[in-house]
Amino acid sequence: EYYFREDRGRADSICKRCIRSYRRNTPNNVWLYGLTINDYALLVEKQNGLCAICYSRDRMRRLSVDHDHGTNKVRGLLCLHCNSGLAYFNDNPNMMLNAIIYLAKNK
Repeated sequence: EYYFREDRGRADSICKRCIRSYRRNTPNNVWLYGLTINDYALLVEKQNGLCAICYSRDRMRRLSVDHDHGTNKVRGLLCLHCNSGLAYFNDNPNMMLNAIIYLAKNK
């Protein structure tokens, strides 16, 4: 069984079962940044399977590929919380430093 692509007016060339298998075995957004599964595996190994910021290991989720939004250069792998945190601060180091100062002052 194939997905029908209305925007293309035809069915996909890959069947539903293969797409589901690919998605199940492929970390999110790896292909967006030109990484292969082997590249991702090397990053995981380099980081010992830990988030590059908080050093946690989430056994339920794969690490997300973090990248510079200006250059699309891959920076490393992050857990969901750290990846979202960077996004909320718009990858702005000054905003993050202000947050650190704020937290330190208000302990």
